[in-house]
Amino acid sequence: MALIDLIADLQQQAKAQADEILEAARREAQAIEQEAARDISEQFEALLGRKEDESRADARAAVAAARRAAMQDTLEARASLISRVFERAHSLLPEVSVSGDYLDTLGRSLDEALEFVDGDGAEVRCSPGMTRAIGAALKGQKGLTVTEDAEITSGFVVTDKTGSVVVDERLDARLSRMQRALAIDVLGRLPER
Repeated sequence: MALIDLIADLQQQAKAQADEILEAARREAQAIEQEAARDISEQFEALLGRKEDESRADARAAVAAARRAAMQDTLEARASLISRVFERAHSLLPEVSVSGDYLDTLGRSLDEALEFVDGDGAEVRCSPGMTRAIGAALKGQKGLTVTEDAEITSGFVVTDKTGSVVVDERLDARLSRMQRALAIDVLGRLPER
């Protein structure tokens, strides 16, 4: 074998070996590419999952905040309504105190108030102009004094002779005592939303 044949044979072996190394490198590169693609896909899916979770959490937080704001608006609107109702009711008290319906129940209201005080020496203070109606409602009961009081705008106040027992039946005081129950009643009449 000649040197040329030997060189040709070596070249052929080197080329075959280089082709094998190149093919092995291509397979390894392809495997690395596939693994990298899988890793990238997994990382992308994980990132996408985290972003979706964050988006859901953000959406839940936004919905909760919107609900709180809507509830706050509803509560403020209801409080405003109740305030307007009671302002209107208070403005009507002087008119109510001289109405036939109120005057018709005055005797019963006085009797109920007088149950808490010893009638002897008790004083009934009333709004100006109510003295005659109070006197008529008392039907001549003995030991009672009826006095006009300019600070009482509607209704009356009964005080025992010592001043230690006071029954406040002024209409504004009665309305204030009933305000919570009336507010619940007013709100109960509102349509649900």
